[in-house]
Amino acid sequence: MAVGQISGTPGVASRGAGLLQALRGRTAQPAAVAQAQIREATARGQDGAANFGRCIVALADMSAGQFQAGFEAASHVVRDDLPFTGEQALAELVEAAVRSGHHETAAGAFAVLADRTSAADTPWALGVRARCQALLADGNGAEGAYAEAISQLERSRAAPDLARTHLLYGQWLRRAKRRIDARGQLRTAHAMFQDMSADGFARQAASELRASGERARSRTPETELDLTPQETRVAKLAADGAANNEIAAQLFISPGTVQYHLAKVFRKLGITSRSQLASQLPGRD
Repeated sequence: MAVGQISGTPGVASRGAGLLQALRGRTAQPAAVAQAQIREATARGQDGAANFGRCIVALADMSAGQFQAGFEAASHVVRDDLPFTGEQALAELVEAAVRSGHHETAAGAFAVLADRTSAADTPWALGVRARCQALLADGNGAEGAYAEAISQLERSRAAPDLARTHLLYGQWLRRAKRRIDARGQLRTAHAMFQDMSADGFARQAASELRASGERARSRTPETELDLTPQETRVAKLAADGAANNEIAAQLFISPGTVQYHLAKVFRKLGITSRSQLASQLPGRD
């Protein structure tokens, strides 16, 4: 807050907290704070601070599944195209535009995003670009782009973007009538969102799971250390000697996602190696 007072920039101390709350689906408070920041910053002529507030609003809208509202918030940021906030909002705009029917805007935003992410050439940038490409693609092109996005984002530290990619891929698979394949992606997305307390996106994943014919498990303090159905599937295959690539092929997920689930299984069971799985899994001698 002191930095904000000295610099005259509102909301500096609360920006990270606002993004975190928006990601976690607690949309009312961060949206209200962000709207106040937008008004105050606009009055001061501080467009960058105002657009950071709009980024928070856009993420809150996407977390709540309000895609038209997310489109409007992200559009303003991308139109101004100020450093940092412009890049941050491009991926939100592509997804919000596709999911609210503004396909021409989505294509234009993707063209800018593709150019800038190619220059960055990091796993996060390439992964986000592939995810946005998948949103605009059809058929095998979309599936290949989703696989590329997951492969790249697994090499980054951007867990929320990885989880959102699993969610979008699962949605695409379900709409392609591939419900079994979709469940693997949606289970992973739901578990990841639950782990990071991203309740809004977790609700979207749970809704998609129900639509695929499977009910998402609710987490309580009593069940926090219980294995999820997907973790149990991964653990049983690993206990039987299957390698990560083999498990990935059977469950229609990536090897990196297999490793993610195994790490959680090890933590929950209090073990440190695959050789201990056979004796520690419930129902096995």
